[in-house]
Amino acid sequence: MNRQQHLLIKLSEECNEVGKAVSKALLFGLDDGYPYPGTGRTNLDDLKHELNDLFAVVEMLYPEIEWKIDGGEVRVKKAKVERFMNHAQQRGILNGNK
Repeated sequence: MNRQQHLLIKLSEECNEVGKAVSKALLFGLDDGYPYPGTGRTNLDDLKHELNDLFAVVEMLYPEIEWKIDGGEVRVKKAKVERFMNHAQQRGILNGNK
């Protein structure tokens, strides 16, 4: 295994950890402290931590895959997400702006 392959495995692991943090936030709320009662740590704190870990690995991959954020692709993705959120609102599946 080379460095790039190792970092790609780490990227996959971090993506899974972000997914787990998102699931906990959806199940219990962003402000919930489970399983960290009494620590002051919340699911939002956990999500932020996992996103930072993910971004750290992405930054390590920069020289490996010669990648950078493409503002055009980001705008296209945001517009697509908004379009589908509007569709979900029209169907009564999604409510509110929060």
